[in-house]
Amino acid sequence: MKICFVFRGENERYNSRGYMNACYNIENWSKTLFEDIVAAGHTYDIVFNTYTSNCLEMLTSLLVPKYVELHPSISQTANCRNVAKWIREHQDEYDRFVIIRFDILYRIPITQWPQWNSTGIILVSRDKHWYDERICADFIFIADKEYVQHLAKGLEYTRRQAHQVSQYFYRNDVPFHLMYSEFYGLQNHPLYMVKGLEPDPILDSKFSGIPFSETDVLACSNTYSSIIKKNNGYPSTEHCRIKLYNQESILEKLPEICYLYTVFKWISFDSPFIEELKKIHTAKRFLYETDKEPTFTLDVDTFSLTEQEKSDFTPRDS
Repeated sequence: MKICFVFRGENERYNSRGYMNACYNIENWSKTLFEDIVAAGHTYDIVFNTYTSNCLEMLTSLLVPKYVELHPSISQTANCRNVAKWIREHQDEYDRFVIIRFDILYRIPITQWPQWNSTGIILVSRDKHWYDERICADFIFIADKEYVQHLAKGLEYTRRQAHQVSQYFYRNDVPFHLMYSEFYGLQNHPLYMVKGLEPDPILDSKFSGIPFSETDVLACSNTYSSIIKKNNGYPSTEHCRIKLYNQESILEKLPEICYLYTVFKWISFDSPFIEELKKIHTAKRFLYETDKEPTFTLDVDTFSLTEQEKSDFTPRDS
């Protein structure tokens, strides 16, 4: 395979995580990324989609990227859109795109990453707010060239943070692989570490990671927890039947229904307005003629998202 490593975002950082200069991360990348790719018989190019900094000239001379895309440092979502544009334009030049950050070091070689030999889109792990927003860790996004358009749309969809790429996938039934099914925080991940938060990893020393418990995740998931409290316990996420009896709610509760679609595997309706709902909610996991018994039932008029969440779940063109 010909691999494209797209480094995105800040290459130098001064903030609460301490000072980070990407030049000091090259030794780790050489061993875990570049040398391992070559040893496996692959080739690679390096691409920067980043901002100007004090260390950029030195970093460029050391890594010799094939392409350097410089943009104003506006926001993470703006950077995601820039990356999406670039991978679309270069889709046919590479077999696989590996989109990574300048502030991440790796504990194991890339060809040993879970799911590396899978085909399609590969994400690292779920974020601790998974039930609220269906968001993932944003440190690594992998897509084979046939799936670049899906990943690009996910990157363009992000409204507040790159973590929302997986939210786009769930809303649009785009399949992907997760390297790890557990929830991890910024620290104690088995695959990587954020420079400045932990000691640099010792390669060839296996670290199994320390995940959050399910209780910890639910404690962070305010929206999902509110559903639980209002409905007497922990609901199964297999099949939600939505009660919708007010015609005004067809449109007024559209963001809430889109949110529920990201949480539950199947959605059906108990409503006198089925024909109207069919015109709006057309994705394949909406069930309109089914004998499948719901594992959870919710009156949508008793459930409201915050204004910020409504923005995230209001349909719009990517």
